[in-house]
Amino acid sequence: MNRLVVLLLLVLPFSISVSPALLAQGLPPDQPRQINGLNVYLDCHRMWCEQDHIRREIPYVNWVRDRAVADVHILGTSQDTGGGREFIFNFIGLRDYAGFSDTLRFSTSRTDVRDEERDRQIRTLQMGLMRFLSDSPVARHISISYTAPIESEQIQAQPEDDPWNYWIFTIGGSGSIEAETLEQTYRFGANFSANRTTEDWRIWLHGRGNYRQERFEYEEIDDSVAVYYNNTYSARSHVIRKIGEHWGVGFRGSIGNSVSYNQDLYVRSAAAFEYSVFPYSESTRRTFTILYGFGIAGFDYEEITIFDRTSEVLLEHGIVAAVDYVQPWGNVGADLEANSFLHDLDTHRIELRVGLSVRLVRGLSFNSGGNVARIRDQIYLSGEGISQDEILLRRRARGTDFELGIRFGFSYSFGSIFNNAVNPAMDEFR
Repeated sequence: MNRLVVLLLLVLPFSISVSPALLAQGLPPDQPRQINGLNVYLDCHRMWCEQDHIRREIPYVNWVRDRAVADVHILGTSQDTGGGREFIFNFIGLRDYAGFSDTLRFSTSRTDVRDEERDRQIRTLQMGLMRFLSDSPVARHISISYTAPIESEQIQAQPEDDPWNYWIFTIGGSGSIEAETLEQTYRFGANFSANRTTEDWRIWLHGRGNYRQERFEYEEIDDSVAVYYNNTYSARSHVIRKIGEHWGVGFRGSIGNSVSYNQDLYVRSAAAFEYSVFPYSESTRRTFTILYGFGIAGFDYEEITIFDRTSEVLLEHGIVAAVDYVQPWGNVGADLEANSFLHDLDTHRIELRVGLSVRLVRGLSFNSGGNVARIRDQIYLSGEGISQDEILLRRRARGTDFELGIRFGFSYSFGSIFNNAVNPAMDEFR
């Protein structure tokens, strides 16, 4: 292809995008910036929120991309309530509004559709912004209305009115087929869960089963076909009792199989207790917990292990310390976990996981995370070795002394501070 034609194809999309911007200088945008309006920075990456919808429904503030130029920082978080989710919006005043703050929250049910959930978000955001808008020029254009609830809504449902007694059940299934000339993969799965959450108790049950078949034809070898199966099942449960704002006790159990870990069957049960340095009511903004657990585990192996075992029953214990902070400047979290079998403390695993996101200066953010683990507990390794195909397909875990993972990145944004306009045209054309 002629070099000139290639150059035109590369330049044309850029020139088309730049030209309207140049021609539109001096013309009002689709959604005008509010002169002397309230600059609002919405930070909801730790929860689901549809920002385009929010900007459409609340056009009387300036949505900005940088906290450094905001009058109000809205920090959104959420947590599971068993029957749904609780959403928390923290309104933090900045600049002229420094010292003003408010917290609003609402809860949704698992049966609520997404449209109902986002409308609740809009109403909550509107109510939270009113105290900041009350003395602004925009206030004279805002009207307040009230719709009286119907009689059935005025009577709050009591626990004895709930025929399900707080239980929530979920069932699901999935499947996929991928095919090429020489490769085919079939996956099918089903799952079931039941949970019950109250102020003091949390009960959770979950079961799943998966079927996976991979078929390969070797082009270099006539009539050579390899078929691999990876069928797994598991069931897990836990019962947690919260005792006040700082203590919790619980029990957990599990049963299943693992092709990767050479286990035809595993059965585990454990009891644990936890201490929370900060009250549980502050869990969406900050947590610091220490948990210790003690239990028993039984294994039936598919192949004899490197320790000449076909099955065994062992005692095990572990401790986990975890911290997580969500603040206007960003968030940081880390947890340190140590587990071992009691018959031989050398069979242990110690792992540290960390994550960090920080807004350094205006427009510049730093994100990082990673994990490092010392591994001495691979008692399940097959003594019969691992084939080359199993290594390539990652069907079997291999012996290792450690695991290490590191990720990091910077992002820098510059240009217009405003983020009011919404244009969904050809959103899939990327």
